[in-house]
Amino acid sequence: MIQKIAFLALLVVALNVNAQSTLLRYNFKKGDTYLIEMSMKQNMAPIMKMDVGITMRTETIGAKQGTFESKSNIQRLAIDIAAQGEKMSFDSDAKPEDLSEDDKKLRSEIEPAMKMLIYQTLDKSGKIVSQKTVPQMKDAERFLNQNELTNIVYPTKSVSVGSSWETSQTVSGMKMNTKFTVTQITGSKVFADISGSVEGVQGANIDGTLEIDKKTGMPLSVKIDLSMGAAAMGMSMSVEMKAKKI
Repeated sequence: MIQKIAFLALLVVALNVNAQSTLLRYNFKKGDTYLIEMSMKQNMAPIMKMDVGITMRTETIGAKQGTFESKSNIQRLAIDIAAQGEKMSFDSDAKPEDLSEDDKKLRSEIEPAMKMLIYQTLDKSGKIVSQKTVPQMKDAERFLNQNELTNIVYPTKSVSVGSSWETSQTVSGMKMNTKFTVTQITGSKVFADISGSVEGVQGANIDGTLEIDKKTGMPLSVKIDLSMGAAAMGMSMSVEMKAKKI
């Protein structure tokens, strides 16, 4: 009998947690710092395959009037490229003596990004108010566009399990229409499934998952798989981001 009562009590708690309504908003304090690890795999077979791994440190340097300004810099960058039978690699942690001549050439082109600072201002819902790199770089715009892929914009209304919201953003020239559907709400986190499509590309699908910290609104984990289908020669892209407060 006691076991049944305990089970029912736990069930009621679980139902109450998942029935709750949550207003998703960013809520950072000045000085909040996160270590962000991001990986991106692009497959444009048979033309090219590219794997990119980035570790970034991002710090909130301003929080006022409903906006949050952050400063980020790359801690580690690793790239592997295979194209037309040739391979090139870059790892910011690698020793120069371990690199081939082609790898050294790639390193000289990428190394300036390691010294780049990224400034971004968001409003409470996650909309980008402004962003820039210092110093300005010729490939900075492409980098910022890819960075936006894991930037989550929240809906105006509260969410509960089963509710959803939609966003549209242009990344690397592709307009992506994305839908987020809440699957679970706990005392500290919100979980959602990601689905969507790419405008103008037949057969393109977006799938993924999202984990959000309720207190700060910070996306703790984002996983996105983009398959382009036969219309784009089977191109696919997989992006994963994890954030940890330090």
